[in-house]
Amino acid sequence: MAVVVCCHTEEPLIKKAQLLAQRLMWPLVTHMPMTDDWLLLVESDYLALSLPQFKPLYVNFKEGRQAYRLHHVNQEQLVKACKVKNLHRPLTIIDATAGLGKDALLLAASGANVVMLEQKPVLACLLEDLVARLLQSEWAFALSVQQTNSVDYLTALNPSKWPDVIYLDPMFDHDLSKTALVKKDLQMLHVLNSPPTLEEQQVLLTIARQRALHKVVVKRARLAPPLAEVKPHYQLLGSHSRFDVYLSETRD
Repeated sequence: MAVVVCCHTEEPLIKKAQLLAQRLMWPLVTHMPMTDDWLLLVESDYLALSLPQFKPLYVNFKEGRQAYRLHHVNQEQLVKACKVKNLHRPLTIIDATAGLGKDALLLAASGANVVMLEQKPVLACLLEDLVARLLQSEWAFALSVQQTNSVDYLTALNPSKWPDVIYLDPMFDHDLSKTALVKKDLQMLHVLNSPPTLEEQQVLLTIARQRALHKVVVKRARLAPPLAEVKPHYQLLGSHSRFDVYLSETRD
């Protein structure tokens, strides 16, 4: 059974943990349990998701690799892939498979207005915590989160809200062949999210291309097959991954 863990005595943290436990319908404990199940750790300055064989999982944008990438965001292939030329306003992006929000954070740091979509409640909680921590930092990003099914959200989206770009990074079995450091994150997320079937891939890519005003960008492992077995219009290659770009159906 998954558990919310709060080992602190401060009233605001206890209240926060109680609300999370109610939302997720997970029991709340005030000590670190001996269990092999998921733990949502309520720490003084962040939320983290944990399994016994892994380090706690959360986005640390203050130090380490993620902080470095934020300060050099224009060098990111992701940012280059999502860029729209001759756009005289902030770029709007929907990250329809947000996960931990690492890529969405980079896109927001580049100046884009980013909406993260995440269906899993516990991951949505981590994303909301990320946004809250950003508001208390020196970073002023246009970043928000919706707990929802991506296909349902995009299908119902009002045309006035259609984004310039839709970004997809769906989980695939092939992704687990990446480097050991990345593999740890992916293995944890893989437990929460089963890889999409071919039919699910087709549905997601189709609705994304119908809702993006300019293009859909799909992150893939460098040697992985394309999403839904559909050849992209063009690609940007990185050392371990690539970005497949599909033009909007209205521009195809």
